[in-house]
This record gives sequence, structure tokens and C-alpha cells, in this order.
Amino acid sequence: MAGRNDNRIPILVLAVACVAASALVASPRVCLAQESGSTITGLDSGTSDFGGSSVNFAADASSVKALKLNPTHPPSKGGAGALSSIYARNTAEARAIIAQALRSSREPVKPADSAVAKGLVEDMASGDTSRKETAEHRLTELGESAITPLVQMAKGDQPPAQRTATLKLLTLIGPAAAGPMATLLRHPSKDVRREVAEALAAMGDRLCLDPLCAAATDTDSDVRMAAVNGLGRLHQTMAAIVLGKMLAKEPVIEIRIAAAKSLGQVGSRAAIEPLIDALADRDVRVRLASARALTSMCDVLATGTRGQIACTKACDALLTALADKDVTVRVTAAEALGTLKDRRAVDGLAALLKDPEVRPAVIKALTHIGGGEARAQLEKFAGEAQDENARRAAAAAAQDLRKD
Repeated sequence: MAGRNDNRIPILVLAVACVAASALVASPRVCLAQESGSTITGLDSGTSDFGGSSVNFAADASSVKALKLNPTHPPSKGGAGALSSIYARNTAEARAIIAQALRSSREPVKPADSAVAKGLVEDMASGDTSRKETAEHRLTELGESAITPLVQMAKGDQPPAQRTATLKLLTLIGPAAAGPMATLLRHPSKDVRREVAEALAAMGDRLCLDPLCAAATDTDSDVRMAAVNGLGRLHQTMAAIVLGKMLAKEPVIEIRIAAAKSLGQVGSRAAIEPLIDALADRDVRVRLASARALTSMCDVLATGTRGQIACTKACDALLTALADKDVTVRVTAAEALGTLKDRRAVDGLAALLKDPEVRPAVIKALTHIGGGEARAQLEKFAGEAQDENARRAAAAAAQDLRKD
């Protein structure tokens, strides 16, 4: 009988272990609600059970979708720990949601003060990965209460490594820190102002628009450059207006080039006129950047009545750019005209078929535009050209258009 009971002991132990394991899995449940039929991405790899719903995490995702807090069931202590442990390995948007979940925990967290902020900065500035992760985890618990003491630290005379760490922590907090960080743009040190502008640019939120517009007028060129790069990420009309003024009036050529590139990224019709005007800039690099930016905005140019008007203006300016003394600008203008597919450009492009440096781009552009007129110009050139390769290229393009 004793032997039979002994045989049951491993089974009993196994059962207890299973129950314990289930408890461990369930304990870090974080009560977050998932919208019906949606997928949550952007947190950690693997699968977990959040608020009764099975949630798939994708570590390489760029955003969190369809996730909202369940206000009636804030995270348990175990759940808060689980969230905190995956905080550092996720995107900015995911971190913001995690931080919000942690702040809803039943465990109240004492607001950050100067001593806490100093500890966070020291850990973040260290070369120790573990200490840096600890600082990030702690920041999720402190939330927005850390903004004021961190900004106060940044206003002081910090060593460069600690200043960078401070701004990194503020950036991790998210858009709520943008306004307080803007006060640092009045710092007497141009290095501090530059780093603040770079941090705001990295944040990439619309709340950073006004601070970055202010930084665009800074007396230091590095601060202005950081602002220009940041404004291009915001996709706001006001950003395009500010960038357009800089493209026209900025004395530093490199910043004008950056302004042209950022205008192409903004994607607003307010960017078109400044880019067209910049095709006549005295510096070839600015003209080239402007032509490329116009090329990247073809979808915007072709949309709606206002878009068609803008497209016509862009086409006229690019046709003028076909006569630019720099071959790279001429090639880029031809490519842009092909992308716009404006048939008014056919004659202007055909005139450049005799230019061997631009010819491949012109043939490609005429093929993109298509139609009988483009085909006729290609056939005409194929019959007149002295160069065998040029004749073959034009004839092949004309044949392709005939098939269409």
C-alpha cells in the first residue's frame, strides 16, 4: 500500500507544478482591452494574455495599433512588472502606452524629484546597459512627473554625456515633454539648443511643431539645421511654410539643401511654390535637391483641381530646368517630367534627345508620358540619329509605345 502511495507522489508534484506555472503565467496579466478584430503590434515578441484577449506582439513593428486601457482593471503588481520589463525593447508609441498602463497601476508611485532625476540621468549616462535599462524602466513608473526635474537639470551646467542622457529621457517620456523642452531652446549654450532641437526632431510629434519653428530662426546654423530636418518629419502645412522661407532666404547652402529635401518629405502643396522658385537658385546643389523634391511630390501635385494647377506650374519650371547648365539638374528635371506625365512636356524633352548625357533620361521620360506625340518624336529621332545605339534605344521605346 505504501508503495502504491509513493507512486502517486510524482503525479502530485507534477500537478502542483502545473498549477504554480499557471499562476506564474497568469500573474503578469495586464488588464488592457483590445478592440474587436484588431491586431496589437509594436510591443515585445511572443504572445500573452492581456485582459482576456490573446495578443500577438511583433518586436519589429513600428507602431501599436488598436490598444486601449481598461480603466476598471488597472495592471496588477505582477502585470506592472511584466510591462516594465519589456519597456526598453519597444517603439516610442509602445512605450507611451506601457507607461500609461503602469501609471494606472494600483501601486501609487511617488512623483520624481531632483534626486530621482539625478539618479536617472547618471544611470542613463553610464556605459552599463543594465543601468540604462533600469533607468528606462523606472521612467515608465514615474511618467510625466519626471519632466520638470529633468528639464531643470538640463537648464544647468551638465557634462555633455549627462545632458545627452537627460534629453534622451525626456524624449522617451514622449510628446508631453515637448513644451517644457522648448524652454531649453533659450539656453545660452548653442550646443544645448542644438541637442534639444535634435531631440524634438527625433520625437517627431505635431506638438514639436512650434518649438522646431522657433529653432529654425536660431542664430546658430547647427540649431537651424536640426530644426529643418525635424520639420520635414511632421507633415504639417506650417512646417512647409517655414521651410519654404528658409529655402528662399537661408544664407547657408547646406541648410537650403536640407530645406528642399524636407519640403519634399512634408508632402504639402504649400511646398510646391518654394521648390519651383528654388529651381533658379544660384547653387546647383540646391537646384538639384529642389528638382528631386518635386519629383517625390508627384502624387500631391496630381490630386484635385489645386493639384493640377500646381502640376502645371511645376511642369513649366522643370521645362526651364531642362536648359540648366548642370547636366545632373537637366537629368533630374527630365526624370521629374516623366513622372508627372504631363504631355505638354513632350516637345521640350524631345529637344534634348540630341544631348547624349541626358538622352537616356529623356527617352525614359517620353516612354512614361506615352501617347502618339511622344511616339512620333521618338520615331523621328530614330530615323535621324547618327549614333547607332541612340537609334536603337529610341526605336525600341517607340515600339513599346506602339504596343500600348
